Amino acid sequence: MKKLSYLLFIMLIGLVVMPKVNAGVVATTFKEAVQEEIEVFSSDEYKQYDYIQEYVKTLRKADFTNYTDDSNKVNVYLFRGSSCPHCVEEIVWFTTQIKEYGNKFNLVTYEVWNNSDNNKLMNKVASTLGDNPSGVPYTVIGNQSFSGFMEGSTDTQMLEKIKSEYDAAEKYNVMDHINEASEEKDNTLVTVILTLLVLAGGIALIYYVSKSN
Repeated sequence: MKKLSYLLFIMLIGLVVMPKVNAGVVATTFKEAVQEEIEVFSSDEYKQYDYIQEYVKTLRKADFTNYTDDSNKVNVYLFRGSSCPHCVEEIVWFTTQIKEYGNKFNLVTYEVWNNSDNNKLMNKVASTLGDNPSGVPYTVIGNQSFSGFMEGSTDTQMLEKIKSEYDAAEKYNVMDHINEASEEKDNTLVTVILTLLVLAGGIALIYYVSKSN
């Protein structure tokens, strides 16, 4: 009887302990990303670079008074690397757009150089959009992605996409599609696990009964 109780306990544990999807993914808000970039590029290592220090000055002046994260706005997903010059350049540009367009977009960032789960998420997003990103910054707005950042080119395209996506009757959020795909995969995995547990429990129970007889 003890063996049977132990078996039932193991099966119960299998039902309770389920895999967590993207448990290590860390999203950073616009304000948090700005603070992180200021901390990184204010260090002595970067003080010799005048253009970097100009970035820092602009970041320090960023005015978030009228900026709030809002579900009705367009989510801009920026995958970046800590100490990546082009990434901070893009974030600096976004701070200059707050006054005029901050009511249209939410900036959500993921640091991928030091967080492997964030990097995996970037690859999932890229795969969903049919991309193969070669590096960062990698930015996604609606169903469109942007690799790299170049002021006077990429920024103009991003701004146009933000405006068109904001005005769209139905906004496309790539993370919703990532979650749906993950849930389907998880459900399949859970079904397989439960089936194996039931089979194993049935076999063990038959064996136990036969031995008892």
